[in-house]
Amino acid sequence: MVLNQRLERFLKTESPQPEWVQKIVTFCKRRPSEKIAFPLVITSFCVIEFIRSVDTSILTFLVRAVAEDLHASTVDSYWCSASYLFSMTATQPIFGGIAEVVGRRTCTLSATIIFMVGSIACATAKDISWLIGARALQGLGSGGMDMAFSLIIVDIVSLPRRPMYVALLQLCAGVGLIFGGLIGALVIEKLSWRWVFWINLPLTAVPLLCFIIVLHVEFTPKSFSQQIKAIDWTGTFLIIASLTSLLFAIFGGGVVYPWISKEVLGPLIAGICGLVLFILNERYVADRNYIQPLMPLRIFGNRTAGVGYFIAFIHGMSLTIISSIFPLYFYITDELSFIPTAVRMLPTPLVISCWVIAAGYVLNKTKRFKWSNVLGLVLLAAGFLLLFTLKYHSSLGQEIGYQVIYSAGIGILFPGRIMAVQSAQERDEDVGLAASLISVTLNLGQCFGLALGVALFDNFWNIRVRKILRDGFIPPNDIFYGNAVQENLDTIKSLPVAIKWHYQRVGAETCSYIFLIFAVVSGFTLFLSLFSRNLSFDRETRTRLVTHDSNTMSTSCSGSIEKSSADDAAMAVVACDDGSGNCLRTTV
Repeated sequence: MVLNQRLERFLKTESPQPEWVQKIVTFCKRRPSEKIAFPLVITSFCVIEFIRSVDTSILTFLVRAVAEDLHASTVDSYWCSASYLFSMTATQPIFGGIAEVVGRRTCTLSATIIFMVGSIACATAKDISWLIGARALQGLGSGGMDMAFSLIIVDIVSLPRRPMYVALLQLCAGVGLIFGGLIGALVIEKLSWRWVFWINLPLTAVPLLCFIIVLHVEFTPKSFSQQIKAIDWTGTFLIIASLTSLLFAIFGGGVVYPWISKEVLGPLIAGICGLVLFILNERYVADRNYIQPLMPLRIFGNRTAGVGYFIAFIHGMSLTIISSIFPLYFYITDELSFIPTAVRMLPTPLVISCWVIAAGYVLNKTKRFKWSNVLGLVLLAAGFLLLFTLKYHSSLGQEIGYQVIYSAGIGILFPGRIMAVQSAQERDEDVGLAASLISVTLNLGQCFGLALGVALFDNFWNIRVRKILRDGFIPPNDIFYGNAVQENLDTIKSLPVAIKWHYQRVGAETCSYIFLIFAVVSGFTLFLSLFSRNLSFDRETRTRLVTHDSNTMSTSCSGSIEKSSADDAAMAVVACDDGSGNCLRTTV
C-alpha cells in the first residue's frame, strides 16, 4: 500500500514520465488474477514444506561424511542435526506471536530469507562449529516459515474446505521427512554433502519470488513503537529460555553427558520451571496489560484441543523413530548400504502420501475428525507392534508389508490432528495461532523422538553387547558400543561371519524393543483419543475481508457482507481460488 501511494505521488509530478517508467508503475500496481494467486501461494508453500522437512532428516545419513570432511567426531556431527531441530522448535512460538503484530507476509519473507542465508552458511562451513551454528540459523528460518504458513492457510482457506489444503501441506512435509534418507543416500554416493545445502537456494528462491509478487495478506500496519509495545517480551524471553534449556537437556542427555548429571538435570529443571513461569505470565500478566499474549491459554482450554496436541506430539516422535531407527535395522541385519536401505524404505513415503490424500478427502466430505484419528492411531500402534516381531532373519515381505500398516496410520493422522485443534477453538481469531502451534508440538515430538531414540538404542544395544562379551562370543577388540555403531557400520559388516551374526541379532533385538515401546505409547494415545469430542468443522470462519470494487466488507470466506467505508474498500482486494470460499486477501 505504501509503495503504491509513493508511485501515485511520483506520477502526479509536473514533469512527464517516460514510457518505461509508466510500464514499471503499471506492473507494480497490478495484482495477479484470483485464478493465479491462490494456486501459486499453495504450490510455493508445498515446495518449501518439502525442502524444510528434507533438511530435518537428511544429515542423519551424512554423519560420517560430515565428520570426515570437517575432522569432527560423530557426537559433533549429531549436533548438526540436533541444532536444526533445536532452533526450529525453540523459536517457533516467537514467530507466531510476532506474526500477529507485524503481519504474516513480513514474517514469511523474513523467515524464507533467513533459511536461504543459513543454507549458504552451511554449504560454506569450514569447521564443525561453523556448521552447527549455520544449522541453527537455518532452523530459525525453517521454524518461522512453518509457523507463518500455518497462520496464512487459516487466513486464506475457509474452515470446511481446509482439510484438503492442510493434507496437501502435511503430505509434502511428511514425504520430505522420509525422503530425506533417499536424497541423503544419493548425495553421499555421488556428490559432496555440501550440495544438500546448495540445492536449497534455487528451490527456495522461486517460492520467495512468488511470495513477493502474490502473497499480500490483509494487515493493518502499526507504527514501530506500537509494534514494540504489543509484543509480549516477558513471554518471549521465558519461552526461549525454557525451551532452550529443556532441549539442551534432551539432546545432550545420554549423548554428551550422562542423564543423571548436573549438566543435564540442571537445564532440565530450569526449563520446566521456566515453562511454569511462562504459563503464569500468559495467564495473569500479558492479557491484563493489554499485550498480545504469545500463547493465549484458552487455546488449550478443552480436552479435544488437548488431545489433538498430544496426538501431534506422539506423531512427531513416531516420524523421527521411523526415519532414524528403522534404517539402522536394514544397515545392521540386512547389511545394506545407504541407497539400498533408502530404496527398501520407499513404501513408507509412498503409502503415507496415499493415505494423507485419502484422509483429507474423507474429512472434507464428513466434516468430522475423531474416528479418523482413532483409525490412524490403531494402525500406528499395530504397525509398531508388527515391527517388534521383526528378527535378524525376517523376510522381505515382512519388512515391506509392515511398512504399509504404520505408514497408513501416520498418513491418516496428518490432517486429522490439525482439524481436531482448529474445530475445538471457540473464537475464530484463535484458530490461526492454534493451528500454528500444532507445528511447534510436532517439532517438539521430533526433538523428543530423536533424543529418546538415541538413548534407547544405546542402552538396549549396550546391555546385549555386554552380555555377549561376558559369554565370550565376541573378542574385546571387536566390541562396538551403541554410540559408535553408526561410524563403524562398514567395520561391523567386514567382521567374520560368526561375530557379525551376533551383531545382527543384537541390532534386530535393539530396534524391536524400541518399536515395542512406541506401540505402547501409540496405544495409550489411542485410549486418550476416545475422549475427544467429534466436533464438526462445517462452519465458516469469520475474517475481515474487503472487496475492491464496492463499498462493502466480507466478514467470512463464504461471502457474507457488512457495510464498510469507501476508504476501507479501497484498501484491499480478495482473490479466491474458484469463488467457493478459499479467499486470498490481497493488499493494494
